[in-house]
Amino acid sequence: MFNRKWLVDTLITIAGKKRLDQIKKRTYNPEKYQREFLDKVIKNNVNTVFGKDHNFDSIKNYEDYCKNVPIRDYNGFNKYHELLQKGESDVLFKGRPAMYNTSSGTTGKPKLIPISPEFYKKLSKFNKNWMYSILEKNEKAFSGKSISSIGKSIEGYAEDGIPIGSVSGNSFRNVPSILKKDHSSPYPFFAIDDYDLRYYAIARNALEQDITISVCASIANMFRYHQVIMENFDEMVEEIREGRYKEGVLDSFSEKDKKDALSRVHPNPERADELIRLKEKYGENLLPKHYWPNLAVANVWLQGNFTLLVQRLREYFPVTTVFRSFGYQASEGRFGISLDNHWTYSLLVPDEYFYEFIPFKNRDDENPPTKLYHELELNERYYIIITNISGLYRYDMNDIVDVVGFHNGCPLIRFVQKGAGIVNIMGEKLSEEQVIDATRSAESECPWTVKNYIMFGDATAFKYEYFVEFGESLTKEQRTEFIINVDKKLSEMNIEYKSKRASNRLPLPEVIELPHNSHQIIKDEFVKRKLAKDGQYKDLYLSTKETTRQVLEELSTKEMKHSL
Repeated sequence: MFNRKWLVDTLITIAGKKRLDQIKKRTYNPEKYQREFLDKVIKNNVNTVFGKDHNFDSIKNYEDYCKNVPIRDYNGFNKYHELLQKGESDVLFKGRPAMYNTSSGTTGKPKLIPISPEFYKKLSKFNKNWMYSILEKNEKAFSGKSISSIGKSIEGYAEDGIPIGSVSGNSFRNVPSILKKDHSSPYPFFAIDDYDLRYYAIARNALEQDITISVCASIANMFRYHQVIMENFDEMVEEIREGRYKEGVLDSFSEKDKKDALSRVHPNPERADELIRLKEKYGENLLPKHYWPNLAVANVWLQGNFTLLVQRLREYFPVTTVFRSFGYQASEGRFGISLDNHWTYSLLVPDEYFYEFIPFKNRDDENPPTKLYHELELNERYYIIITNISGLYRYDMNDIVDVVGFHNGCPLIRFVQKGAGIVNIMGEKLSEEQVIDATRSAESECPWTVKNYIMFGDATAFKYEYFVEFGESLTKEQRTEFIINVDKKLSEMNIEYKSKRASNRLPLPEVIELPHNSHQIIKDEFVKRKLAKDGQYKDLYLSTKETTRQVLEELSTKEMKHSL
């Protein structure tokens, strides 16, 4: 008898085990592989425009690299990006980009990150190591179907005609055919333009299947799928019973994709009846743990702000579900990997990027010192700087990370927040992490719950606005009590904030109530307004962006606004 699980597990093992074992071995001497990688990058790009501008031919060591190449952010590469998009070759790396990856856009205008052909191949290979790392610790992960949330492989084209899109979307689209059959929805469903229809179609497909692994970096996407299922339950069940899709779902598909999609659906009265029984039993309390009881792994972001959201939604999933960290990654690359289920931190791959770190306390120095990967210290906090093979040289990620341990000779890092998550209206340098901790602490001392919140720093009015959705209806006195408690906690954690509040340079934050289900509404609005990408949406808890405030203000009616 054909054993599909054995075949899938074998293919994943063959594709990923060898390289993952190599990464593990190289953790014993990260300094060696870091220096070898940097030497390779410099030698390979001596004759590029960037290499000539920065005297790569004279660089013999790391010290020379620092002297010739300053640390810079995305805007510091504008000259080279303009040349690339005008069709120039050998600008940041040999040849031309294979594509441009797009940033999430939640901290600024979306960026176009050039992806060289060599880097694209490495990112694809990384997916194989990542899949095997999951299988190695979770033998049932790939025994059923998967549900995902990814971006479009092509969202448009740059001035030079090269596609702009999502690396994850391209990787998903191009997996081997045998693995495509394990996706509850094939790629064309993720390319449906209508945001609501796309979620509906993907959720409908998944509802019919035995889902054993979720690959949604933001667990909010899983919550969204569940919400769509509950709102359209009866309609979806009838589609499953009859083996069809609702009108409009396949309209944008090519004939080939439409044929493939239709070949996947057949009348399934047994599953339909099972779903009806579950709904009769649990009613409005029906959850993913009921209709996907075999969900073995939820692969999600478990660093930064996402930990809070995961904690809130754990009850939605089976008690046996493993919440496994994606590892540290960004639009600029997949840097970190988790080697075990309990890791809420990452091992930075030692031989595919070159890392530098600025100590957190030295960030604002005129010439901040840098530390190398092997020089990091336990329990210290840093800003991370990366060099890759795709045209990023001493690139400031504006990411804050903590060193929480070591794996052999490699430090283990936990992403804390974006550097942009720090607001400085009056010199207080309030961090997103402090807002989260203060809210969590204040909530623990109150008899009511906080469903969602975003602190907005208004630099023109020199004040903070605390947009919040409470789980219950509160009186003005209760709202005042709560924000006073949050303010007190912030003052305890941040001496500069305390000073500004004590001197009345900063007033007590103003409470503005958000409507029910605000978390999802805010995300939907961000995506619809192209302020963020669906598959890469990152939750905000502190912001100064006027576009964010506009969304929040529109959600807050006059009746909901309460000035304190």
